[in-house]
Amino acid sequence: MQTNQQNVNRPPGMPPLPPSIPYGMPHRPVTSGLAIASLICAFVPVPLINGIAAIVLSVKAQRQIEKSHGTITGSGLATAGMVCGIIFGLIGGLAILAGIAMPVLLMNMKKGKMLEATSHAREIGCALYSFDQDYGSFPCDATAKEVKENCPDTKIDFGGNTCSNDYMRQLIATHKIDQERPFYVKAPYTKKPDNVMTQGKCLAAGECGFGYIMASRSEALSSANSSGCPLLVGALLDARSDGTFDCDALGGKAVVLRIDQSVMAEPIRRSDKHLLLGGGRTLMESGRDTVWGTDVNPVIKPPVKAAGR
Repeated sequence: MQTNQQNVNRPPGMPPLPPSIPYGMPHRPVTSGLAIASLICAFVPVPLINGIAAIVLSVKAQRQIEKSHGTITGSGLATAGMVCGIIFGLIGGLAILAGIAMPVLLMNMKKGKMLEATSHAREIGCALYSFDQDYGSFPCDATAKEVKENCPDTKIDFGGNTCSNDYMRQLIATHKIDQERPFYVKAPYTKKPDNVMTQGKCLAAGECGFGYIMASRSEALSSANSSGCPLLVGALLDARSDGTFDCDALGGKAVVLRIDQSVMAEPIRRSDKHLLLGGGRTLMESGRDTVWGTDVNPVIKPPVKAAGR
C-alpha cells in the first residue's frame, strides 16, 4: 500500500516504483538472461563472431550479477560462456586465417616448383652446350655410339634411345653432370632422384621430368639450328610425346630451355593443354613463321613415368 501511495504522489512522467517486498518474505533470485545468451552464442556456428559475442555477453552478465546483490544469478553460466567463447572464437579465428593463408601458401609452393625446375633446366643447358661442343650435336643415337667408344668403362646404359632418360644419361656418362638431381621436375609421374648411378639405376623411371626435343626420331638439334628452338621442356602431361602439358604441375606454365641457353616459363593453353610460344603458335607447330621454320619437324622424347604413376 505504501508503494502504491508513493506512485500516486510521483510527478507526471516519472516511472512507477517497483512493488516493495514485505519484510521477512523470501525473495527468489532469477537467472541472468545475458549469461544464458552468452553460453548459447558460444555454440552458434559462426566462426569468430560467436566467440566475440559470447565474451561480450559474459562480461555484461557478470557485471549485472554483481550489481544485483544476489537477486540475479548465473555466474557459472557466464563463466562457461566466456570460456567456450574464447575456445571456439580461437578455433574460428584460426580457421579464417588458414582459409586466407592457404591460397597464398599454394601459390608460393607452385612458384617454388617453377624456380626449382628453371634452375635445373639452366644446369642441364650448360651441360648440353658443353656436350654439343665436344660431339658436334646434342645427345642422339649417333653420339651414343661415340660416348661408348670414348667412355668404355662406363656402367651407365644409354642405348635405348626411346625416352629422354636415355639421352640425358649421355650427359652423366661424359661427366657433364655428376648427379641425378638436375633432371628432376615436380610432376605426377616423377619421384625424387636417389642419386644411385649404378647400372640400371641411373635416371631410373620417374627420376627425369624433362622432355627432350629432337630434330627427328634419331637426329638431335645442334647449335647450327635457330637459337630460339626449344631443346628441353617440362612438365609434359602424363609424360606424353604429343606436346601436351600438365597445367597444374607448375602453375599453368611450362619450363622451356632453348638452344641459346635461355630458360623461360611459357603459358599452357588450358583448352587443349598445348604450350604457347608467342603469336598464337604452339610448341609442335612447324613451318613458316614458327621457331622451327620449314626444315624441322620436332619430335619430343618423353621421360619414363615412375612405377604406379
